Amino acid sequence: MKIGHAGSVSSLFKPSERFAANSVSFGDKNSSGTAKFNSDFSGKLQSVVNKQSIDAGKATASIVEKYDLRNISYVDLQTMAKELLEVGALKESQYLDFLPPSEEFASLDGSINLDWNQPKDYIKIIEDQIAFTKQYQPHLSTKFLEYQLELKQRFSPSK
Repeated sequence: MKIGHAGSVSSLFKPSERFAANSVSFGDKNSSGTAKFNSDFSGKLQSVVNKQSIDAGKATASIVEKYDLRNISYVDLQTMAKELLEVGALKESQYLDFLPPSEEFASLDGSINLDWNQPKDYIKIIEDQIAFTKQYQPHLSTKFLEYQLELKQRFSPSK
């Protein structure tokens, strides 16, 4: 199989119609094939996948229980984001979207004394930004703010 052509490796591998068929097909216009395995292996593989999903879910729930996004410091928010990233609940591409810009950018002239440990309601901050934008700048899109809000709400249980 030739991998060095202009496609991605992941595009070469496509699951067969049914995983239960105990095979995986792969290929492109230049080469293709099918990998077969016995049913015992497929059952064990599915069991491992299910266990990893359960473990990741438990780890995520444990992290979410430790933090309250309606009353959290920036330092703790960064820690939470790193923990969610480590267990796979937060993708790398979502990491910076989850964290608001550092407050140091609001005080570049040094006039504001920052307290990184001061708890804030990060969900309300985004809700207020959306409301402000819709009221005073209706020509601007709020899609990214709404995405940030949904991302935070996903990791904020109702309390």
